[in-house]
Amino acid sequence: MASDAHKPPHDSDAVISANPWRDSQSASGGAPKRIEVSRPLTGSRKLFFYGTLRLPHALRSVLRLPETPTLHKAQLKTTELRLKMWGQYPALALVAAAPDGVEQTTTVIEGRVYDCLESRVRQLDVYETENYRLHRVDVEVATGDDWETAEAWTYIWNGYPEELSEGAFDASLFAEDDE
Repeated sequence: MASDAHKPPHDSDAVISANPWRDSQSASGGAPKRIEVSRPLTGSRKLFFYGTLRLPHALRSVLRLPETPTLHKAQLKTTELRLKMWGQYPALALVAAAPDGVEQTTTVIEGRVYDCLESRVRQLDVYETENYRLHRVDVEVATGDDWETAEAWTYIWNGYPEELSEGAFDASLFAEDDE
């Protein structure tokens, strides 16, 4: 059954604005109603995956896709995030900024980029749980023999930092089952 979460409102007092920060008076003169519209559900955005979702069979299963999704090799070069582990799952965690005069270390995180329909992002949010949240990043995407910079979104850790440990992601733990 389809979720009502993305259905447009049918309330004649509702105001849909391209500027979600601007409230308008309702037609009946009552309190304003604000509906934030961030992106059309028919649009898409690039998502950078560095853990289980970079595995085509896992992404296909989570999104219930009829075919194997196309993922593109990508790298995230960052000074603000570090790859940690939450049990057997990787988690990108924000790190404190270096003090003035101290150079911040750049970390390179290998992953995959996927052009995801906005209407499917909610499925990924559910899979990632409340322990992860979307964060905007710039990634380098492989284009044959070259790399192209692209804006993407990735899931970063949203839980308690003390729940994370050092370690490396082992993709073999999530190998595709032979049916």
